[in-house]
Amino acid sequence: MRKIYLTESQLRGIIQRTIEEGSFFKDGRNPLSRVGDFFGGLRGTYKGEGFKYGEHSTALSRFLNRLKKLDVPNEEVMGHLDLLLTRIRNSSMTQDRKDALESMITNVKREFKEYQSELDTTINNIKSGNI
Repeated sequence: MRKIYLTESQLRGIIQRTIEEGSFFKDGRNPLSRVGDFFGGLRGTYKGEGFKYGEHSTALSRFLNRLKKLDVPNEEVMGHLDLLLTRIRNSSMTQDRKDALESMITNVKREFKEYQSELDTTINNIKSGNI
């Protein structure tokens, strides 16, 4: 194999053109995740589920795990909603307004927990092959 020498400016140019290409991450996957999806496809073929099934289920699992990571700040917000709920209950506003605010907060928290539960269930089903 031949060695090629690049100047720093040439290397920067290659990196810049690669970043500007845009199509690199258009589908939400970087080259390393594409390799992982490929191996997931091979695993799907080995299990008799098919290459594309294995590839796409691996990609789905990866995207869902990214969602879970993005939800970490939301969990903190849910904690703040608990504190707000306590302040509302101890406030001097009328009971109907307290109930309305409490109902909104409770609904948001319930929906968030259901979303997290569905996400966890889907990730576990993909990992265990129970799809």
